[in-house]
Amino acid sequence: MAEDTKDESLGCGGFLLLIAGASLLSVCCWFGLGWVTNLLFGVDSASEKDGRPCTATVLSVKETKVVLNHEQQFEFRLRVKPDEGPADGYEVTIRDTLNVIEGGHVAHGTEFRCVIDHDDDSRVKVFWADEVTDQDHA
Repeated sequence: MAEDTKDESLGCGGFLLLIAGASLLSVCCWFGLGWVTNLLFGVDSASEKDGRPCTATVLSVKETKVVLNHEQQFEFRLRVKPDEGPADGYEVTIRDTLNVIEGGHVAHGTEFRCVIDHDDDSRVKVFWADEVTDQDHA
């Protein structure tokens, strides 16, 4: 009677998969899940299909006492001007987290590219790394 033996080793491919998974998990723990998600899936790379294009002008910035993934959360009062629509735009208040680099660019009067939710004008996604300059207005 022959015994049924199975090879339960991971093999080279399984071992590499295990190492890759453990490495990704440690990066998530070290840098924060939000940063890793943004890195892997490009959360900040929205297009017109994700919303209506617009420009957001910072009217005021208020620091909250919330920190998410090592990033400070702020409350912003913005004047939002859709690329297509009323020239004067409208005001909205949003909360968003900024890293140190993005936070260094945000000040009263600064303009950034954004998108407006198709169904709710109060939902605005601002691209803090995409500042609108005088050359963009020309």
